[in-house]
Amino acid sequence: VYYYSRRPVDVRRRLVPLEVVFRFGMPPGSSLTRRLEEDPDYARTLGLSGQPREGEWFAHPVIELFTKLEPKDRLLSLQEALLISCLTPEQFQDMIELSYDTALALYDLLAARGIELWDGKFEFISGEEGLMLADSIGPDELRLVYKGHNLSKEMIRQVYRGSRWESSLKEAQALATEKGRPEQWRQIARTLLKVEPEPLPADFKSAIDKLYGVIANHVIGKKVFDDHPTLDEFVKTIPGTHKGT
Repeated sequence: VYYYSRRPVDVRRRLVPLEVVFRFGMPPGSSLTRRLEEDPDYARTLGLSGQPREGEWFAHPVIELFTKLEPKDRLLSLQEALLISCLTPEQFQDMIELSYDTALALYDLLAARGIELWDGKFEFISGEEGLMLADSIGPDELRLVYKGHNLSKEMIRQVYRGSRWESSLKEAQALATEKGRPEQWRQIARTLLKVEPEPLPADFKSAIDKLYGVIANHVIGKKVFDDHPTLDEFVKTIPGTHKGT
């Protein structure tokens, strides 16, 4: 049970304890796939007219809301998200509208440069100036695909998919929850289950290290970061197993 105070906080700016996740489609590896399999009616809750398939674009973007300050992100209903946000109904609606507007602006900006934006997340601050975006916007927050190649954390997730580290995570999280310390799952994985993630291959890590600069140069249209390959050169250095399709 998590307690969120309803008392006004006497600060100029306050983090809204939510992650606002927007989705333009359901790419391979999306966590939405599992939720729809467990509850087929969830598609209707999101405002979708039918059951989407993996790799399919939606007719319109959808939004999901998750906790921000708990040990593990927890999916929320609109009602619970409103309650823990400490926003007025009008402010909450403004946050949702701002999320749609910002997501659509990003989609348009990236599409003009040939990059597909599938989903992403925003965080917000509430303050004297109103609602403000409080998060960075980049490959850590967005799922981007260029010519079939992932340009986000999904690239690294795929390296560990099927590994012993991945298979041990659920067990570690379950044990941590049983002990009443859900935030300690990493420590349990390493000390009790004796598992560690394998280091990234050196050539892959070297390529990944330049991801932010490569995308920035490509989207801006000029070389802000020197000694970085073009985006087309960059994706050629990524092994085929890391492609988005």
